[in-house]
Amino acid sequence: ASLQAYPIPFADDPWCLGAFINNELHWKNDARDLVAGILGTGRMGSEARKAFRDRLVEKYPSIEAFNAAWQTTLGSWNELLTGTDPSVYTQADRDDCAALATLFADTFFRMVREELSAHAPHILYLGCRMNAAPPEVIEALARHADVMSINLYAYRPNPGRYGATDKPVLISEFHFANVSGNNLGSGLRSAQDAEQQGRLFRAYLEEALRDPRIVGAHWYQWRDQSVGGRFDGENYDIGLFDVADQPNPKLIRAVAAVGSTLYSETSKPKGTP
Repeated sequence: ASLQAYPIPFADDPWCLGAFINNELHWKNDARDLVAGILGTGRMGSEARKAFRDRLVEKYPSIEAFNAAWQTTLGSWNELLTGTDPSVYTQADRDDCAALATLFADTFFRMVREELSAHAPHILYLGCRMNAAPPEVIEALARHADVMSINLYAYRPNPGRYGATDKPVLISEFHFANVSGNNLGSGLRSAQDAEQQGRLFRAYLEEALRDPRIVGAHWYQWRDQSVGGRFDGENYDIGLFDVADQPNPKLIRAVAAVGSTLYSETSKPKGTP
């Protein structure tokens, strides 16, 4: 549906720099897995399935030729619209899957671009906070987004991890969990104590400031998670404050140290030490 039916309250907000579309969409890491997921577990008769079927019908003269290329045993083209088992496509043709993944991702990101351009032309399109994707999806997003947002859990801020593009990169999540804190979870990247947590934060941000591709980085998150875990069990000690609003002084001091030199660092020519 067009965004005309859903007014965008921040479209003309001078404090709004841009908008994400969702978070950590499940693109898989391989085009073949992405296509298998759509053909094997997607809604029956969905428009994506129909588009995939139509592309394959254009390429292959018969269902038998398709079966030979994909090592499947489908009885008709319509089974592409109704199947519920992604394992049927484990030997799918890789070139076909690359083309279909490109079609799917390019259509999705283009539609979002068109709607934002029409109804919120003054804000940046910040992508979808990627945490995994095959190269076809990354390339499709790069064609349409203003900024590539990636949730980059690593000890160094390497935006090339998800493929090289010429678009600026916003690191939309990173953290180092204190494994000596109140919670049992080790985080997506861990630190042995609050002191090391602060050192890792500072090193990560200072390297990000020197990288000409990176335009920002967001720490995840403000407050520690509950010791009992959130809906999926995450119970990380990753906050600037704990669940009782008590500060994490060593991490806060590291944030302040980076903040105090932020503008002097960013005023240097990019790439200089």
